[in-house]
Amino acid sequence: MKRRRAVPLACGGVLLTASSWRASPGFALPRAALEVPSSFTAQFTTLPENFSWEEFVQASQRPVRPCVRVNPLKGGDVRSVRCLGAANAWRLGDPVPWAADGYWVQPLKPNVFSFEEEKEELPSAWAKLAAKKAPKKGKRRLTAEAAATRPDAPSTVSWSKDGAALLGRVYVQEASSLLPVAALRDAVGDTPPASFRVLDLAAAPGGKTSAIAAWLAPSSGAVVANEPNIDRCKALVENLLRTGSMPWAAVTQMDGRSCGKAWPEAFDAVLLDAPCSGESLTRRGEDFASSLDQSPAYIEGLSKLQRQLISSAFQALRVGGVLVYSTCTLNIKENEEVCHFLEESFPGAVERLPLDGLPGTESMQTVGGCLRCWPQLSDTQGFFVARFRKTAARSEVAKATPGDSKVLSPLSSREALAVKRAFLNAFGDCPGLDGSRLRRRKKEVWLLPEVLQDLPFSGPRRVGIRMAMTRRHDLSYPAHMEWACAIAMGLGSALGLGDLSAAFGCPWAQAGIWEGFLPLARHGPITSENISQLAASVKRMYGWEYYFAEVAIIEGRVFLRRTGVHLGGWLRSTLRLIEHSLRLYERPLPDVFFVLSVHDEAHLEKARSPPLPLLSALSTRAHWDIPVPGQAWYEESGGVSSHDVEQDFGLWESLDWQRKIEEKYPWKTRSPKAFFRGHDWASSNAFTEHLPSRNPETCIASHDLSTSFSYRRWYAELAQGPLQHLLDVGLTGAPNFVREKYPKQAYVQPVSLPEHARAAHKFLLHLDGTAASNRLLKLLFMGSVVLKQDSVYEEFFYKDLTPWVHFVPISRDRCTTQNLTDTLRWLLDHDNEAQAIAKAGQDYAREHLSRAGAACYWRRVLTSYASLQAFDARLLINMSDWREWRS
Repeated sequence: MKRRRAVPLACGGVLLTASSWRASPGFALPRAALEVPSSFTAQFTTLPENFSWEEFVQASQRPVRPCVRVNPLKGGDVRSVRCLGAANAWRLGDPVPWAADGYWVQPLKPNVFSFEEEKEELPSAWAKLAAKKAPKKGKRRLTAEAAATRPDAPSTVSWSKDGAALLGRVYVQEASSLLPVAALRDAVGDTPPASFRVLDLAAAPGGKTSAIAAWLAPSSGAVVANEPNIDRCKALVENLLRTGSMPWAAVTQMDGRSCGKAWPEAFDAVLLDAPCSGESLTRRGEDFASSLDQSPAYIEGLSKLQRQLISSAFQALRVGGVLVYSTCTLNIKENEEVCHFLEESFPGAVERLPLDGLPGTESMQTVGGCLRCWPQLSDTQGFFVARFRKTAARSEVAKATPGDSKVLSPLSSREALAVKRAFLNAFGDCPGLDGSRLRRRKKEVWLLPEVLQDLPFSGPRRVGIRMAMTRRHDLSYPAHMEWACAIAMGLGSALGLGDLSAAFGCPWAQAGIWEGFLPLARHGPITSENISQLAASVKRMYGWEYYFAEVAIIEGRVFLRRTGVHLGGWLRSTLRLIEHSLRLYERPLPDVFFVLSVHDEAHLEKARSPPLPLLSALSTRAHWDIPVPGQAWYEESGGVSSHDVEQDFGLWESLDWQRKIEEKYPWKTRSPKAFFRGHDWASSNAFTEHLPSRNPETCIASHDLSTSFSYRRWYAELAQGPLQHLLDVGLTGAPNFVREKYPKQAYVQPVSLPEHARAAHKFLLHLDGTAASNRLLKLLFMGSVVLKQDSVYEEFFYKDLTPWVHFVPISRDRCTTQNLTDTLRWLLDHDNEAQAIAKAGQDYAREHLSRAGAACYWRRVLTSYASLQAFDARLLINMSDWREWRS
């Protein structure tokens, strides 16, 4: 073939465009003049402002600038990745502006990166693959002479030896190749709709697929990754497993030109990173002149293939779906002409979506609303991206044929329960991710994306991950290594689930519980001397009856010290939760020995005591006590003194009871008054200086700030006077034991508590008594807005609640009612917002504050406690002094 005359260009000195990246010592300029073929330059009639072909040549010869994508699916975050990178002499630099989680990479010392490929010995399977990929004679790799003129590269990390890359915390990806997924996210949103389904039509080696999986995972979506080449398909599966992407992916090995017929209008989005001539790969070592002056017949053949692929991709796209087309080449024939072909082939059904909203892409904009990366302008390799939306259906779309149901079969409910139990016992967690289902393939148990269940597969190469292997003679299910690599290494925290066992009734993350133990951890381990000191201190201050106990858990059994302790209702209810936490999983907890308080006060004041491990029903910001659940289950454990204020809650934890209440009292029919019933207690104002939003009470003398004040009586008086149109507040009197102890004290006239009274009101007040009222947990279940008064006290779940999301805060102020009235009027004027708060509080209670949730919280607490305990509990216990407790 006779080549057209080329335009000779001279090379001059070039500084890299990124201010934070500089070439290492030894960086040299090419010694020979290079040429841009006129056949290449002639096709570009419109170029960016200040475009220079000389600078294009120089930039095309620089080694590609290293870039990684931080992978949230493997618990990757910037902090942990920076630690791993520093160990391998590189660090994350500036973020890539157009890509979520994309970062440039910088060396920490000169020559830490090498451009030459690793010469290390490869595993046999990889060695065969490398041999197949090795350039053959006549290909466009650099010759020895050309390599001698190439600049030394400061930019290629030895990723095969890098911990962050091997763990899947980062995925090495050239910055321009992050653009297709960024374009897709820009069109759909950072949070895709639930069960969103994406097709990656030419997926290998898997960088874009893994980015899509990370994007879809929180919404229970899934991606189908197609790759027709068998060797590249193997590499694709390996990369998806390494990055933890396979639980949200399926891998198929089909001719991409057939996908549209196999899956007509089956996907919400399609990504086509098409096979191309690779004109921009000169920054990776391809010969410059050969790359830009390829055979017209070769380019025409590629363009024909690309047109067939984009037609197939469009056929697989649902109406309203988004199609992203990209190549790593620059010429018009493989890019703009393919886009025009799509628009001409489907008239009236294609809408081009301009890519002018991605940050950092100003120099990439084309006249047609696409992106073209020029190496000298963006400091990336050359790249092209276009985006379309399907606006109309094709009339000739055929119904897809069902897939092969013999490939994977559903597990029986008995076997699914056995798998769940096996994983709970082994790991304390269960792989029941939202949007996934368990399936069987012979002896293997698989975890599959539910959103792909109805997709017709014809012998897919891979769907989901292997979770376990069954055994022949028993119901044991050893975890498969794929599950361990994909799920067990921090996947749950990346999705905001805390622990994976949240899907099975345990929403409390161990990390959140551990925060309460940090002061203890800083002070040192828990010793037997700490426990003795704590027990003696509590006995000296409060005595040892009714509210306190020394508890030991030995081999999964609960023991109490024989001290004549009277087991009151609060203590029994707490011990039952501990017992339930031991039964929640068959795997036993470590042996522990601790002091328990169920008194409705905090005890270890920070100003007077060092940090000691007291597990209490309540705490404050001024105390060391670690709050634990228990009091709310008082009545079912035999407590009766507060029956007059608790009877209205009914079976508060029962979903059936809650539904009957909601049916009997729909939101629109509930009273708009703020309702309260409770005992006649005075509220302690001690430690109110620790309230984060404390307003000074100007009407109260400074020496009176810590005295008791009955907010409940005050609110009851307001309900009978100036605020009777807003409040329904009454006191049910003092408990009998208080009246017997203080017979001469004046008490208010008690009022009754009608059946279902709380459920009949939109707004429920939560006011402290002598300490925190343990009623907040139950109020949240009622489906009404809880107005929670500022409190110095903290129950175990308070820190997890968000004001104006789960409840509405009201100030603790004895001088004015303005905050209360303003809040109630706002709620009355914004009924939809009020109903949303009520629903969010109820949903939170159902998920976190059920009996199972409280038992799981206890298990997390005891796990954290055991990690700090520096003695063997069994060696300190004389069994003659102890007795086993059973409910």
